[in-house]
Amino acid sequence: MLRLPENADAEQLRIQLAAARREAAELIGLSPANLEAGEVAFAAHLDNPAASYSQFESALRRLGETSRGPQFLTASLLLRVVERSRY
Repeated sequence: MLRLPENADAEQLRIQLAAARREAAELIGLSPANLEAGEVAFAAHLDNPAASYSQFESALRRLGETSRGPQFLTASLLLRVVERSRY
């Protein structure tokens, strides 16, 4: 994802990630909005370990234990990095 050309369709990636978020949220019993908030909190924690994501930690751990969870979380974090690096 970091090597995508400037004109790559980031919107298409966001749409695919949103669909994956709905599926992932359903797996662990969260709303997609709550899962996205957990992703944001976890990303903030990775950037600054003092930032807490404890409110979402158990849900993200459950998601990480599913077959698609780690790939979803990785894609979510990578898309955030790509978006930050472009703007």
